[in-house]
Amino acid sequence: MTTTLVFTLIALLTLMIAGALYQRYATARDKKRFPPPGQFIEIGEDRIHVEVREPVTPTESPPIVCFTGIALPGITFDRIAQGLADTSKVIMYDRPGSGWSAPSDTGLDASSVSDLTARMLDKLEIHEPVILVGHSLGALYARVFIEKFPERVAGLVSIDSSHEDMQFRFPEVINLARNVMMLGHKTLRWGTYIGWSRLRKRSLTKQAYGLPEKAQAQTVALMSQTSHQEAANRESKAWEVSTAQARRVPHFGDLPVRVLVAGNWPKIMLPSWLEMQNELSHLSNCGTMKVIGDADHVGILMSEHARHSVTEIREILALLEEEKKHAAHDQPETNTETV
Repeated sequence: MTTTLVFTLIALLTLMIAGALYQRYATARDKKRFPPPGQFIEIGEDRIHVEVREPVTPTESPPIVCFTGIALPGITFDRIAQGLADTSKVIMYDRPGSGWSAPSDTGLDASSVSDLTARMLDKLEIHEPVILVGHSLGALYARVFIEKFPERVAGLVSIDSSHEDMQFRFPEVINLARNVMMLGHKTLRWGTYIGWSRLRKRSLTKQAYGLPEKAQAQTVALMSQTSHQEAANRESKAWEVSTAQARRVPHFGDLPVRVLVAGNWPKIMLPSWLEMQNELSHLSNCGTMKVIGDADHVGILMSEHARHSVTEIREILALLEEEKKHAAHDQPETNTETV
């Protein structure tokens, strides 16, 4: 072994040790800078962070439950929560290991996430049907939740959802890029141990662009943590299991379903993507699809484009309220005689 090689290895080892020490320091610093905004709920062995935003004025509207995409904390629904502040209770939570939630060995496939969400709602004493809002992989999880707990769901807003067969239906070059992305979750996971994620802060910021300043800073800090990337890696490993579960999802009948689609995908992907999203809208007799032409996969949730999701949620709320009025009106009158 030459002297140059020895010094190179020593230099690399020194950088890795320095990076690992900085990662520990930066993580501790971020925990002080960004304390969890919500509460912690014990669910079995899991300690889940849940932020419940109550409406300004008490309401009887169904609560809104948010399902995030892979590697994203619940705070990424901040704009939607702000947009519904006057009408609805909004529930944003972090899956085990993600965001502020504690790491655990709980499964992170779609069925396990659905079970965890149902138990979380029980802990919150929310027993009435809710409206699910899912982004990316989170929308796929939401569909599996409906299959498992149909009586607990009043509506679904799907935001640029992952499709269970997209790895078979995209052009081959796109599937290669997707495999690279999945490998990236594994690489980033290891990189966080030596502080590499801190060096690519600009890249992480792009994954949270459009959020309000505070929510963006929280998101970037959380995504830089080792535990968060470990959870993302586990979710990517569970992809095949989750998609198999999603393929068993039945037709939703007359459940209100709104499918929002980002139109700013590469031209080579867009035809297949629109076709798959259209199929999702046909899971319900009351399904619709809307393409947001200049929105991309991140911006449709986190930027000003979030207003489209807010509009669709409000429309479902209005529809449910109208159905409630009709049901009350159609109740037969009863003549009660007091003796």
